[in-house]
Amino acid sequence: MCMKIYLSEHIKKSNDILNDILINDFKLANYEIYKNQYGKKYLKDLKIFFNISHSNGLIALAFDGEECGIDIEFLSIDRRFESLVKHYFNDSEKQEYLNTIDKIDCFYHIWTAKEAYSKMIGTGIIGYFNNLPLDYDKYIKRYNVYLNDKKFKLAICTKAKNIEFVLDNNIILEENNE
Repeated sequence: MCMKIYLSEHIKKSNDILNDILINDFKLANYEIYKNQYGKKYLKDLKIFFNISHSNGLIALAFDGEECGIDIEFLSIDRRFESLVKHYFNDSEKQEYLNTIDKIDCFYHIWTAKEAYSKMIGTGIIGYFNNLPLDYDKYIKRYNVYLNDKKFKLAICTKAKNIEFVLDNNIILEENNE
């Protein structure tokens, strides 16, 4: 199965969009969605894994043949960056953040990767967010996403080599794996 990513304006509820994709694209008539102890949703007894993220009017859904994680974040300046960096970034990430000129871009570059990985392993930020393995980002693919005048960071955690994107017409996507 080729990984498939859907990026859409958040007009409908994420569960309704998920339902539409499972029925129309994956031809699933009967399925049940379960949650693990951290709230990660999954399909029981099916080899379709998915993950959902949304931010500031945009929704991102990832589908793969194995566990995957996705995070999208609007680049907002209204966050307590230093506090989050102090509590959730490892020493290497802290140094990268402190040594960069564009702190906002750097913060979201790291944060979305950490969140995508945490969502892939099923813990989300509740789990081991500040103690991830040092090589956690080896399966991370990063993108800048633009919707009208808004900029977002997108991180996908997957072992898939090929990713197919399904985008609303007004969404622009650019790879950013620096």
